[in-house]
Amino acid sequence: MIYEWRHFTPRSTDLTSIALQFYAPGLMVFCLAKVFVPVFYAIQDTKTPVKIALIAVALNFTMNVAFLLTWPLYLKHAGLALATVISEGFNGITLGFLIHRRLGSPGWSRIIASAAKSLAAAIGMGVSAVAVHAMLFRFGRSLGLVTKLNEVQSVLLSILCALVVYIGLALWFRCPELKDVWEALHKRRKRAPGELAVNSEG
Repeated sequence: MIYEWRHFTPRSTDLTSIALQFYAPGLMVFCLAKVFVPVFYAIQDTKTPVKIALIAVALNFTMNVAFLLTWPLYLKHAGLALATVISEGFNGITLGFLIHRRLGSPGWSRIIASAAKSLAAAIGMGVSAVAVHAMLFRFGRSLGLVTKLNEVQSVLLSILCALVVYIGLALWFRCPELKDVWEALHKRRKRAPGELAVNSEG
């Protein structure tokens, strides 16, 4: 919908989607370091996160070179994405292991249960997005919509539907993150008038 114009052909779209498929699992590991690193800072240990990060960088570089030399031409770019995901996963998992060894469990059972609920809701969201998109695209084509306009309406509406499905499933599974988000938004809304008053006085 966005990129496939002029010299960006359907083949280019296929290659981009391959890279995205390798890169997407990183969503589950890229955030780990941002959660675990402050724990080390809180216990006055700034060296360990740096050491682990340097090892992860070295691992990433090694895999980049190996994948570029050994993978087929049309997958080399995907290998770079996979190397990033693996190295970041190593970084986050290692930090979590060290925290567990030093401070005990941070509540792994609750974390895993919450992650499983979010994953289930995400799977439902993905399935609904694919199904609704196919239906909307066929419907738009039956109406005789221009191809690009049909792509826009089917993609945007399927995303909206998938979002509703995700929120519905998250409520059904009682995902605690929804409550946290709602409370954060509520506090921000209550704080906004006071902040505006201070800014206006300033």
